[in-house]
Amino acid sequence: DENEFMYCLDTTYGRVFLYDAENRMITAFGGGMGDGTQNGTFKGASGIALKGKQVLICDSISNTLTIFKRNSYGDKVLTLDKMTIDGDYVESLKGWEEVLTLDKNLQIAYTGIARAYLAQEKYEEAMNMALEGYDRDTYALAYEYRRTELVSENFGWIFAAIVLLIGAIVAWAIISSKREVTEIKGSSETKLMFSTIIHPGIAFEEIKDKRRGSIKLAITVLLVFYALSVMETLWGGFLFTNFDPGTFNSLWAFVRSAGLVVLWSVANWLVCTLAGGKGRFKEILVVTCYALIPLILKSVLYIGLSNILLPTEGSFLTIITVSAYLWAALILIIGMLRIHDFTMGRFIGTSLLTIVGMAAIVFLLILVGILLQQLSGFLVTVFIELLM
Repeated sequence: DENEFMYCLDTTYGRVFLYDAENRMITAFGGGMGDGTQNGTFKGASGIALKGKQVLICDSISNTLTIFKRNSYGDKVLTLDKMTIDGDYVESLKGWEEVLTLDKNLQIAYTGIARAYLAQEKYEEAMNMALEGYDRDTYALAYEYRRTELVSENFGWIFAAIVLLIGAIVAWAIISSKREVTEIKGSSETKLMFSTIIHPGIAFEEIKDKRRGSIKLAITVLLVFYALSVMETLWGGFLFTNFDPGTFNSLWAFVRSAGLVVLWSVANWLVCTLAGGKGRFKEILVVTCYALIPLILKSVLYIGLSNILLPTEGSFLTIITVSAYLWAALILIIGMLRIHDFTMGRFIGTSLLTIVGMAAIVFLLILVGILLQQLSGFLVTVFIELLM
């Protein structure tokens, strides 16, 4: 229309979608899904036209013309949205606050208020409103200004903390370089576990030759890996995560994290037993879980940095994530080669067969689940018939 609002007709479902000039959806109306009988629904919506504030929809099956008229609430929302797009943020603030009293779920109202606060240099309030409206662009702008303020106010403390952190890392590196690698031998199980991320060859040699490696520590690492995978979604920065409380399922998160590790261990044990591998199931599980330590460190860094960085700085998170996965893969490869006593070619072949075995196990589990569901339904039916 003359204010650059876009009306889009979905001819399949008979719905009209309204978007503003910034491609944000404002509302949707109509419906019928090809079988509408009530006023405002359609059997075969085929055309759309505008006449002032009216929206005209043709139905080619029922041979009707439906006219939608905008009410006072719609006039107010579209007027305020146009003011926000034109940069009249402060002038639209009061109107948006009135709109929110009528509809708490209107996301563009939160965006309008957030931009008004941003123009008034109320950055923290702007961040809160943008968070309510899932407006990451406005949130990023407000957060950038707010972060600059915090750094300016606390520069001394931040600089001192960075210097101490760098000093601690350098001291740790110097002390570690003076230690002999042979200290791994005879060390506690916890030290042995952490040594796998720096000296995997020697550590896995201890696990294989001296039957070391703690299954309790391995399970603990696995549970921590699962917990952090959930926390990464729940506590990750708003600018880098898409957490939806309506669709999030911690059980599915368990399947994607700890479930895959257990599935890999079982499938690899089955395949490598047939292929002449020397690794026992305990050793496979221990090696696989110990290889998760870089991913655990990655999750901790991701949770912290995603709440600090801006989207333009997101490449740091990508580098950390890719590096962690490569590090974990290297540890896993070295561990599997050592406990199975395989060559690289044999390892690649058994790994591919392990992936096929994982798919076969999942298929069998689904099949068993379907059969059990059908059996339970049959038993319930028989029980009901006997009672009647």
